[in-house]
Amino acid sequence: MAEGNPAVVFEKEVYVKKLKRGLDNWREVTLLANSVLLWKKKYYPWIIIGCVTLLFLELAYYDPSVLTTLSLTFLCLTLVDYFGPIISSTVWKQENWTASKERELEEICRSVANFIVTAKLAWTNLMDLKASRPNLYYTISIVLLCIFAWIGNSVNNFLITYSLVLLAFLMPGLLHNGIIQNYYQKIYIFLTQILRSTSSQKTKLH
Repeated sequence: MAEGNPAVVFEKEVYVKKLKRGLDNWREVTLLANSVLLWKKKYYPWIIIGCVTLLFLELAYYDPSVLTTLSLTFLCLTLVDYFGPIISSTVWKQENWTASKERELEEICRSVANFIVTAKLAWTNLMDLKASRPNLYYTISIVLLCIFAWIGNSVNNFLITYSLVLLAFLMPGLLHNGIIQNYYQKIYIFLTQILRSTSSQKTKLH
């Protein structure tokens, strides 16, 4: 299994160390963001929905060009990157950093590292599938791309973008609270029951 592969374990540890160094000036902000994304309080998902919805309402109202949107986005990121550490060090003092916060930060970095390594492994497996079974790879790719193209042509682009961004911000909380797993299990049980009933009916007919 890839999880038990020493090379994979080593790569994850390397990513954990890099992430911890990169977040050194953003430790408290990272903990706060993690708390919001994982819905540590009941009203956090509503804050996420409200912020994302407000952002897209402003985009819909002002209707900026793609270049303006990208420029303003990178401008905000640049300002946050410059002023963020200054504000963070002013609001949260170094002496208030505790061992429990350090453990929480390491857990966050480990989760992100697991996601990165898993994504890389998925891409590697996809390329292996392309090399070993090209007919299956291209069939799946063409079908999925045609479906996405049809959806993109049938549904408003702004609505698709809003839905994807909102889902991306809500996904950590959905996974952390077991909501996705719960619905997946219900759907799996429902489909299993349908298949069993279908097979039993065929058996009775024969």
